Amino acid sequence: LNLTADRSVLSTLDNSIIKFLTQSNQLPSNNFHQTTDPFPNFALEEHPWISPARSRMLPLVNEGIAVSTQVSYVGESGILYHPGEKVHGSASVVTRYLKRGYLYEQLRLQRGAYGAMAYFTENEGILNLVSYRDPNLVETLQVYDMAANALKEELASFYANTTENRPNILPPAAAN
Repeated sequence: LNLTADRSVLSTLDNSIIKFLTQSNQLPSNNFHQTTDPFPNFALEEHPWISPARSRMLPLVNEGIAVSTQVSYVGESGILYHPGEKVHGSASVVTRYLKRGYLYEQLRLQRGAYGAMAYFTENEGILNLVSYRDPNLVETLQVYDMAANALKEELASFYANTTENRPNILPPAAAN
């Protein structure tokens, strides 16, 4: 059961929900455990399904799925910040450059992928690079691996162009 509403509205439904969940013929009543708060905040506490799911997924390994197709989605993700760590605003600028500049040029224009995305989830600190309808699995992964160096080169170029066009300003003592 999934409900979305203001807490004041949800609190008026408490008894009806409990009655539905405990007396419904469709749900086994022994699986419903009433707590003091019928609406736990799973952003603050672990959901009861998380531990069993994690134990079935461990150990985490790099994994790929082979399918018979000429094009595919190719993605790579990495943790840039840990949860709770302060995220600098430049992360948005970098993500936009990767998406609209580097990945678009490298994957869409040069290598024939239909599209490319970069998105950064601030609350999890994860950067995701994804292409779709991409005919080049290995080359695309290499493009992702070169993204940090390409970003450094681009920033160095911006800096050089900015300082090159700056007028030479003499200190007051040298102007006399």
